[in-house]
Amino acid sequence: MREILFDKDSYRGEIRTSDLICSAYSNNILDIAFTQESEKIPSNVTLKISNISFTMPVRYSQLAPDQLDGVMFSLAWFRYYAPQNGTKAIELSVYADDTLITKVNYQLTAGREEIELPTRTF
Repeated sequence: MREILFDKDSYRGEIRTSDLICSAYSNNILDIAFTQESEKIPSNVTLKISNISFTMPVRYSQLAPDQLDGVMFSLAWFRYYAPQNGTKAIELSVYADDTLITKVNYQLTAGREEIELPTRTF
């Protein structure tokens, strides 16, 4: 798991995500949290890659006020970018409202991390 700090304009926080090299078929996530020092908390966060974007609202937990405002994205759609073999570099742009706060790079590996068991015939 990687932790990436960001400090862009009035937005401050951290991103927790998969390692730089990860399987395109594993359970990858991108968890963005805005710190108490952040001057602004955005209403939404957008991920962009090529011409595709995903937007989610930033949430605040009233049940756990000590938790930070943030959003968590599933990166299950990485499988559509999976290379046939080797690795493939992709870069996600992360926006808080309309402000680019950081870019996150990944090296997606081929394969599904599945174990193939030999079939037994009777």
